[in-house]
Amino acid sequence: MRPLRRFPATVACSVAIIAVFIYEIAISLSCCPIQSFRDALDIATDGEVIMRAGALINGPGGGMEWWRTITAIFVHIGILHIVLNLTALVQLGYLLEGLFGTRNFLLSFFASGIVSSICGAIALAMQEKPSVAAGASGAIFGLLGTVIIVLGHSGELKRERWSSRLSRRLTGWACFNIVLGVAAARVAASLHSEYSIGNAAHIGGLLTGIVIGMLPMTLRHNATSHSIIRRFGGEPPAVEARSDEC
Repeated sequence: MRPLRRFPATVACSVAIIAVFIYEIAISLSCCPIQSFRDALDIATDGEVIMRAGALINGPGGGMEWWRTITAIFVHIGILHIVLNLTALVQLGYLLEGLFGTRNFLLSFFASGIVSSICGAIALAMQEKPSVAAGASGAIFGLLGTVIIVLGHSGELKRERWSSRLSRRLTGWACFNIVLGVAAARVAASLHSEYSIGNAAHIGGLLTGIVIGMLPMTLRHNATSHSIIRRFGGEPPAVEARSDEC
């Protein structure tokens, strides 16, 4: 129960994503039973399934349903998509929620996720053929942007070598993923693939997270934050560590 107590929002968002994916699997199995290993790999990738689960859509049945800007955050297209996003979510949630609290994590996650969904919806509206878009990637890019700013530029941490070093490392990670996404989208377009990368959503989420990172955030002084600081080679502030709190 320690992760739930120390990182409640990260755990809750992860569980919600998994629960929605299980719902997608149930929809998939109701219409397309698995008959081969390839079918298993392709589960929860059908456009109709993704639309019913709450993804963004530019065709009939989703054009003005703005609730999808929230539900689409928790919908994922296939096993690889959800595994990659859950891995990144846990890593960044560990940093942001562990160091700066649950409220700041939720603000960054949902604000970035909603803005990225709006950017994704705009990009979808510019496409001629019916398409769907989904995933927590934009929200995760937002968490990444927030962590980069608060670690590298916040008054309490910007002079710390461990935080500025980690901020630079995460900046490189963000740049690499943006470049990779643009390249992958171009390759997919050249191959006329039905799948692509939502770069507009990623960039929208990242920029939102950066803006949120500029807001005042107070470093938590408790056992969780101190263990994170030590893990990355830093020395916790010389204050009494309090119990975990939001």
